[in-house]
Amino acid sequence: FILGVMSKKVNSIALAAPTGRAAKRLSEATGYTALTIHRLLGSDKIGFQHDRNNPLDIDLLIIDETSMIDTLLMDALFEALPSSSRVLFVGDMDQLPSVGAGTILRDMIKSKKIPVNRLERIFRQSGDSLIISNAHNVRLGMMPELPEKKFTDNQDFFFMKKDDPDQIVE
Repeated sequence: FILGVMSKKVNSIALAAPTGRAAKRLSEATGYTALTIHRLLGSDKIGFQHDRNNPLDIDLLIIDETSMIDTLLMDALFEALPSSSRVLFVGDMDQLPSVGAGTILRDMIKSKKIPVNRLERIFRQSGDSLIISNAHNVRLGMMPELPEKKFTDNQDFFFMKKDDPDQIVE
């Protein structure tokens, strides 16, 4: 939806993500080409081709999986963006953090300096999924709800208590 509306209002849109897999999923989900941030910046052996002196020609940049971007990469990206560019950050601060230093998405959200929309609907599992309810429990510091029944075909969350190291490996 956003891409459809904005493609009529701006000259150039770029989609990027910190990893190749995330960029591929973004391309598949939108039908638009998405690049890794490194590829967008023109990464080479000595750094990036795009920077303050050679900025990107982008009116709107949509970045997915923002929680995985470290401080240095975000700094390089901002250096390469014209001040007139618009940026839409997409991510989940409860997902994987960056491997490098910094918690960019979490810090931006906690700053309360930028508008934030938090999606509440889960698309990957059904609404009655124990994965979902237990993820919320863990995030809130509560113990997960353990299923009363043992393994069943329609169950999506399992807990198997094992004390014997050989059984654990199995």
